[in-house]
Amino acid sequence: MEKKDLVSAQKQPVMEKLSDDKMRDLFGAKYQSLLFYDFDAKKWNSDEFVGKPMLGVCNNISSANRLKANIEARPEFRNLEVAALVFMPIASEKYPNFGNFLYNPSFCMRQYSFNGHAVVATIVVRDLKKGKILPVSRFWIGADKSKTRYGLAQSFVQSFVKNLLKNEALKQDFVAINTR
Repeated sequence: MEKKDLVSAQKQPVMEKLSDDKMRDLFGAKYQSLLFYDFDAKKWNSDEFVGKPMLGVCNNISSANRLKANIEARPEFRNLEVAALVFMPIASEKYPNFGNFLYNPSFCMRQYSFNGHAVVATIVVRDLKKGKILPVSRFWIGADKSKTRYGLAQSFVQSFVKNLLKNEALKQDFVAINTR
């Protein structure tokens, strides 16, 4: 190996990989309720959400990748990358409506709850210069709400991505809360 290549290799940071342990560290007790797409592993952590099977998993992966590419194209993301797209169920009465932000929401996993039909979203971000996964924002964005858990599990990923990408101001706010 030439000296120039050796120096270049030494300057490259080791990229911290996303893992279940890292997600537990980032989200604490909320981890048990999360559905997330891990861009490092290229897979969802589960094929169910709120106890119901997700349909259109390939379309959900395509939507997650579209959102990642769109966010990473923004100038404020120059030295950052999206490591995971994360969703969490919340009580319907706490749902802030699509695109509104909620500070430090609690998860709702009550299996027979009549009010746990809403979901919020966030992202996990990696600093490319340091190679480290950054702490997650305490602000989550309203992603979707349904009358039933089954209805929620069927469409929320694609609906969230489609609606976020068509609203430039909202996307800018979402990026801002995840880059501070």
